[in-house]
Amino acid sequence: MGELALSSLVSVILSVALWGLLPRGVVLTRSPAGTDVQGNPQYNTWLVRNESPLPIRLGRVHYTGINTFDQASGEIRKVELPSYIDDEGELGIGLRFDDEVLELTRDANDKSWSQQIVPPGDVLVAYVNLNRSLVIPYRRAGIFGVFERRTVRVEGGV
Repeated sequence: MGELALSSLVSVILSVALWGLLPRGVVLTRSPAGTDVQGNPQYNTWLVRNESPLPIRLGRVHYTGINTFDQASGEIRKVELPSYIDDEGELGIGLRFDDEVLELTRDANDKSWSQQIVPPGDVLVAYVNLNRSLVIPYRRAGIFGVFERRTVRVEGGV
């Protein structure tokens, strides 16, 4: 009887550990923004939505493109996206929360994108101009999320 109880206990402990460590459907989806409130088309604008029931922590968001070309080495560099961009059109890239309260809170705290949490159902608006690419790494928020690594890529002009 002792062996049965011990094996049952080990089985329960392993099941709980696997449940906590394995990913459970954390996903960001991207889709074209379509039109604005007045019905005007929004070119080069994408909606990145947290489609999971869990909050998502963003990683170091970076971009590449024509403006990151290094003449000396002849390579296109990966550049970390700054937390605040004055003019998306000048840089050709931008990212912000669709929810005004979250965006104002993010701006006030001046945290980098790698410290941002996207609640379930919330949307990020990505502006990615032609010949540029935005890469958004993410994982499940919390301590067990460190075992996950996922990315969503938004290509400009596609």
